[in-house]
Amino acid sequence: MFQKKLKKLKSQISEITPLKLSRFFIYAFIICLPFQINVVTYTTFVFEGGNFNPFTSVFIHLSDFLFLFAFIFWAVSIFTREFKEKITYGNPLVLILFFVFLIAAEVSVLFAYDQFLAFSLVIRMFEFMLLYSFLINKVVRLESLINFFLISVVIQAVIAIFQYIFQSSIGLGFLGESQIGPDVEGVAKIDVGEDKVIRPYGTLPHPNVLAGFLMTGIILCLHKLKSKVHFALPVLIVLVAAFILAFSRGAFLAILVAAMIYYSIKDTKLNFKYLILIAVGLFFIIVLFNLEQTFFSRMIFSDAASFNERVMYFNISKYMMYLNPFGIGIGNFTLALPEYTSMSLEPWQFQPVHNTYMLIMNEVGIHGAVIFLGIFGTFAVKLFTKMKKAIKSEHILGALLIAALVGIFVVGLFDHYTFSLYPGLGLLFLIFGMSGKYIKM
Repeated sequence: MFQKKLKKLKSQISEITPLKLSRFFIYAFIICLPFQINVVTYTTFVFEGGNFNPFTSVFIHLSDFLFLFAFIFWAVSIFTREFKEKITYGNPLVLILFFVFLIAAEVSVLFAYDQFLAFSLVIRMFEFMLLYSFLINKVVRLESLINFFLISVVIQAVIAIFQYIFQSSIGLGFLGESQIGPDVEGVAKIDVGEDKVIRPYGTLPHPNVLAGFLMTGIILCLHKLKSKVHFALPVLIVLVAAFILAFSRGAFLAILVAAMIYYSIKDTKLNFKYLILIAVGLFFIIVLFNLEQTFFSRMIFSDAASFNERVMYFNISKYMMYLNPFGIGIGNFTLALPEYTSMSLEPWQFQPVHNTYMLIMNEVGIHGAVIFLGIFGTFAVKLFTKMKKAIKSEHILGALLIAALVGIFVVGLFDHYTFSLYPGLGLLFLIFGMSGKYIKM
C-alpha cells in the first residue's frame, strides 16, 4: 500500500513542469496583488515629526516574488523547449512607447530630490513592463486571467462588505488589512449627520483603490454572464454591493463613462429590461445597507474640504510643472511638495496630486505624460480595430476591455494610485496585458 502511494506521488511530481509552475505563480500573483503583504526596504521622512509616508518609501511585495518565479519558470520552459509557441513582443508601437517612457523615467532620476527612490521606481516600472510582455505571450489564456482576477476581486469585495457592516477592520492584518475604525485618525470616512461612516478598504491602501479593482471586476464579470450565468450573477451582485459601499466618486463616474462607451461601440442594441434590472438591484442594495442619506450626501459633493484639498494639489502641480517642465524625478512629487506651497501641511496631506497625468507631468516631465497618454490611445485604437473584425463572442470581450481601459483612464483624472501605488500600477498593467493579449489573438 505504501509503495503504491509513493509511486502515485512520484507520478504526480513528475507531471509538474516549469510551464505549469509558471502558470501557477502568475495566477497566485493576480490573486495576491491586492494584498499589502510587503516589507519596507527604504523610506524618506518628509514631515518634521518623522511620520511614515508610503509615497516616499520603497516596498518589496510578496507579489514581486510570485511574478519573479513565474517569469523564471517561463524562461526555463523556453530553454527546455517545453514552451513551443513563438515569443511575441506585442504591438510594435506599444513596445516603442513603453521603452521611450522607461527612458524618460530614467532621465528624470537625474533631476530627483531622492535619486535612490526614483531609481527604485524605475525598476518597478520595468518590472511591470516585463509583466505586460509575459501576459501577451501564450503562457496563459485570456479567459484564465479574467477568471483569476475575478476570484481576487471577489475576495476583496467580501472583506469590504464585512468591514462596512462591522465598521472596523476584521483581523486580517497578516494579509495587509489596514487598521480602520470610526475613531482611527487618517481613515477615510464620510460624515452622515452626526455620525462618521468608514469607507471599506479591503486589504488595499485606500477605498478608492478598492473601488478601482471592483469597477474593473464588474466590467470583466459581464463577459461571463452568458456562458456562466450561475457563477457570474452572484459574483456581480457581491462586486456591485462592495463597489457602492466604497463611495468612490471618481470610480462611480468612471464606470458610467465606461458603460456609455461599451454600449456605443458594441453591435447589439441596449436592452432596457437590463437597465431596469440594474436600477432595481442598485436601489435594493442602497436600501438594504441603509445608505440613502450616505449615498446622496457623497454623490452631491457636500464635502467642501475634500474638494478644496484637491484644488490645492492641482494648483501646486501647475506651479511645479511651470518651473520643472522636464520633471522632478519619478516618485518625488511628495518630497518636493513643501517647496511649492506656503501653506503649513499636515502629515496626511503629504501625498501626490489627485490626477495621474498631472503627476506624471510633474515627475517624468511633459513629454512623459504625452507618451503615457499615447500608450492609452494606442491600446484603445488597436482594441477597437481588432474588435470590429472579431466574431460575436470575442467582439463583446473586446468592447468590455475597451470599457475597462476607459474606466481606468477616467479614474486617473481624479486620483493618482494607478501610477503612485503598487496595486494601482499592477491593475493598470493587468489591463494593458489583457488588452495586448486580445490584440494578438
